[in-house]
Amino acid sequence: MARKEWCDPDIAEGLLCDDTGAVIGGTMTNIFVMRDGQLLTPDLSLSGIDGVTRTRVLRAAQLKKIDLKIGRLEATDILAADEVFLGNSVAGLWRVAQLEERQWESTLWTEQFKHWIYETN
Repeated sequence: MARKEWCDPDIAEGLLCDDTGAVIGGTMTNIFVMRDGQLLTPDLSLSGIDGVTRTRVLRAAQLKKIDLKIGRLEATDILAADEVFLGNSVAGLWRVAQLEERQWESTLWTEQFKHWIYETN
């Protein structure tokens, strides 16, 4: 339902927040934020969907020894990111290029994770 709240074809995805204003993901994706070499993603214990692709991203971060923080994710965390990527099991992973006026250039984290999520060890 949240995805149907806009009809602009230039908007590929929207952010979904819980009732306290914390970002829990996209309307149809999980969200991942890279900042200073650390991977941040929301705690989904109370809301959101802990999907297969998210599990693979978290496992890849652990295998590659990337500092991982699962917790409250604010809009300010996203805007302060070095790179933001989204993912689900249908579309895979993709890099966010822009959110409102904030634009990101690729730092290659998304591309790395695209490969790492399919490694077995």
